[in-house]
Amino acid sequence: MERGERFYYIHRRLRSGACLPLQHFLDHLEVSRATFKRDIEYLRDRYRAPIVYDRDAGGYRYDRTNPDDARFELPGLWFSAEELHGLLTMDALMQQMDQEMLGEPLMLLRQRLVDLLGDQGIALEQLQKRVHVFQTGVRRRLSSSFPTVAHAVMTRRRLQMRYWTRSRDSVTEREVSPQRLIFYRGNWYLDGWCHLREGLRNFSVDAIVHVELGHDDAIDIDDSSLQAELGAAYGIFSGQPDQWAVLRFSAERSRWVKDETWHPEQESTLDVQGRCTLRIPYRHDEELVMEILRHGREVEVLAPDGLRARVQAAAQ
Repeated sequence: MERGERFYYIHRRLRSGACLPLQHFLDHLEVSRATFKRDIEYLRDRYRAPIVYDRDAGGYRYDRTNPDDARFELPGLWFSAEELHGLLTMDALMQQMDQEMLGEPLMLLRQRLVDLLGDQGIALEQLQKRVHVFQTGVRRRLSSSFPTVAHAVMTRRRLQMRYWTRSRDSVTEREVSPQRLIFYRGNWYLDGWCHLREGLRNFSVDAIVHVELGHDDAIDIDDSSLQAELGAAYGIFSGQPDQWAVLRFSAERSRWVKDETWHPEQESTLDVQGRCTLRIPYRHDEELVMEILRHGREVEVLAPDGLRARVQAAAQ
């Protein structure tokens, strides 16, 4: 029996509330007394497993007197599709950072992840070889501003920063009260209150040229206002939606699109020919036009006329 399997056997038996003698484990695990003792010490040290030896009962059991110990669970071996994607995405994200930017806490976190998988007979390198996560549109290097921005979000401090607006190719000085970080399509964005513009804005973290922690506390915007202003319309360049895009896809492309989520408030229908019609709320159409063009001649913009004209012009 592999080491990870032994760990799970020990955990399953003790979690049931049983108090089992040493010989029970030696017989079932088919290991020596010394190996079993090493397994017990490793479970205690690495995972904080509350294993005690009950001399009166003559066996091993879990100590359930501490409420935290009573909830103890051994980390899971099997991953759902979502958990596996999250695991590999997190590791890929950490690898975007150089060692100096990553910092000791995250370096230790990544090493613990590697150790945890190794304890269960899985090598992270082997997992990366067998399961690939492709992130398209990811900008090559995570901004060195990221640690400062993340610290300000958590400690509720204002930021003083110089921000490069790509659309105008200009740099402005900003004071921002950070609200939340968004990881969207492989890139990091900051939602914050811009004291220069006196409104909520979305900033691409990799476009922050220089940033410092300010002396003042950040103002807090309630979640409902954040969602209404920055999460109600399609795409990352959002705001209060003032239009609805109506898109109709070919029957062939609809086999994929009908199961896709473009926006939480979208509406979709299928006609008798199997064509999917998708209604999406939006305010700014830059990102939406790019997404529509990705589908080529398999999609038609039914409304509004302005969006239809933008897509036609871009296609030409």
